[in-house]
Amino acid sequence: MKKILIFRIGALGDVLMTTPLLQALHTQEPEAQIDYLTGESNAVLLQGNPCVHECITMPDDMYFRYKILSFFQLIFKIRKKKYDTIYVLDKHWIFSVTAFLFGISERRGFYRDRLSRYFLTWGVPYGYKVQHEVEYNLSLLETVSPDADMHLFFHVSAKDEAFVQEYLKTQGIEEYVVVINDGGNNGFEVGGSRMLPNDIFQTLLQKLASKYPKILLLAGPNMKSYYDRYTQEENIINVAGLFKIPQSIVLLKYAKKVYTTDCWPMHMAATVNEHIVGFFWPTNPQRKAPLVSDIVTYWNDEDLYDAKYEIFWKIPSQEKKFFSHLDIDTIA
Repeated sequence: MKKILIFRIGALGDVLMTTPLLQALHTQEPEAQIDYLTGESNAVLLQGNPCVHECITMPDDMYFRYKILSFFQLIFKIRKKKYDTIYVLDKHWIFSVTAFLFGISERRGFYRDRLSRYFLTWGVPYGYKVQHEVEYNLSLLETVSPDADMHLFFHVSAKDEAFVQEYLKTQGIEEYVVVINDGGNNGFEVGGSRMLPNDIFQTLLQKLASKYPKILLLAGPNMKSYYDRYTQEENIINVAGLFKIPQSIVLLKYAKKVYTTDCWPMHMAATVNEHIVGFFWPTNPQRKAPLVSDIVTYWNDEDLYDAKYEIFWKIPSQEKKFFSHLDIDTIA
């Protein structure tokens, strides 16, 4: 039996955008064993995925904190499993080198420089062609069916479904929209570069609060205190940190609409909801916007766009005034 390893350390949204590749691989090679190697905090996204045989985890900060012991323990662990093929989905050269040290003969992945290319047996240049991240992942296959499913996948459990339904019932919430203002706060960067500025976010909430019965502000627990300042209106409820990731996805599932910046909850919403309004900067919606039927994107700062942010994680200058051309009155 052929053994395949998918290697993507994170982050949450990026892992979700690999699920169409998992589905395509499973369709092409239904008898193969497909395992997934990722950071510990991302494993929850793969629970119940029928295409994944085993999810292997590693410390999220193993590379960033130079955890040498953990690194070599991982090398020996993967070498023992004797995989035939590995798909290296992170772009830095260190991941291509790691795949080489795993001792896997066929190494498919992306390269942005000569060093990455050297350690791959099948390489695809990354970033310079503007296409969606899902399409990039699928390009690592020798052939891609024209009707390949590019929808992001997450398995919703009955337990999480019931938990959220009980919460909504208890709070008397029937119709609601979810609003998310997050992005640019992760292992690579701080400062919220993908967030709407405070004044624009406030204006957006005021408009939505007059239109919808309930507004739920969703994000991780680190955003709770930030959202608290925007709950003056009775129908705006801060639920940041209240739900675990699977439960948050259920909450997104039943939202009438999701208004979001480019962040991990946006990709979670794309697994269960077709009605998404996305605000983009400094990322390009052609690369990252959810591939759903009812997607509306606002990208009004094309003149400030620098592809190096998405290709090399070059953090944009804070001197640039992002979202300055966004007109809240035009948002439905």
